[in-house]
Amino acid sequence: MLFANAGAGDGSGWTLGGWGLAAVGAVLGVVASMWSKAKDVIWRVFGLVIQRIEIPTQSAHDAVTAYLIAHYKRSRNYDRMYGAQWEFHRDGRYGLVPYEIFGNRTLILWNGLVPFIFSNQQEKKTAGKDGNNNGNNTATKIYSTLTFVRGTLNVEKILTAACTARNEMSWANEKAEEEAKSRFVIHHVPKRHNKDDDDDSSSNGLAWYQQGHYRLIAHTADELGKRPTNNGKALDNLIFPQRVKDLIKEIELWRKSRDWYREKAIPWKRGWMLYGPPGTGKTALARAFAEDLNMPIYVYNLAEMGNHELMKAWSEMQMNVP
Repeated sequence: MLFANAGAGDGSGWTLGGWGLAAVGAVLGVVASMWSKAKDVIWRVFGLVIQRIEIPTQSAHDAVTAYLIAHYKRSRNYDRMYGAQWEFHRDGRYGLVPYEIFGNRTLILWNGLVPFIFSNQQEKKTAGKDGNNNGNNTATKIYSTLTFVRGTLNVEKILTAACTARNEMSWANEKAEEEAKSRFVIHHVPKRHNKDDDDDSSSNGLAWYQQGHYRLIAHTADELGKRPTNNGKALDNLIFPQRVKDLIKEIELWRKSRDWYREKAIPWKRGWMLYGPPGTGKTALARAFAEDLNMPIYVYNLAEMGNHELMKAWSEMQMNVP
């Protein structure tokens, strides 16, 4: 602002106003030049009270998200994310399953009476303050951060507990699937390329609806998934002499005697040759045995394979079928 002195003819009032502007400009210049240093000081002081931890892997992010949702009270004021996904139901139907998903938006959680913030970053953090990264293009992707008052949250304890909980869930699910799943499948060698592989397993062995960062709105995890197959009575649907059907008892005895074979240093192998004219049930009998015993079948088309291909495929089959 300029001040004019109407009673003076020498313009001294204008000179005073000019000096005022110059002083204000100088102060602003000093503040601007020192702002970066002042900001660093402020953040250093702030860092003495507040701590921020970064999580750079997707697996840890998912595990920590599930653990925090299960064990810490969350504030009602947060940005919500909803969705729906097609999934099989245990009753045989296939439909949309609505859910709320956590971990993609910032959450305010409570550790007793002290709040802390869990946020999804999804950002690239380059090495070096100048951003040049010294010619190294490698960057660390930060999936989420935990911001809390120092001394109020044990992040290592949370991460350990989260990984333990995820491991136990994954191992229990793997064991249950191993006991319940049908290993009966027909493998064609060479592989028929017109057949689609039905493999929807995830890296941790859990279906999406079993992940802790999904909150199912209208279903429970027990209501989802493909329903179990038959009870293993395929052999009862075939007409064979009883002595042929009794072979399954011999096969079961062989399967249970693996340790005995090892103790005696005997190769744990057993084979049968089925022969007869076409249409007498050789393939049907082998399929029924495999289905009832929950074992896979390998069908080798020798007309399309040479000796090397057969030996390689046979070795791979022995490694894949313990």
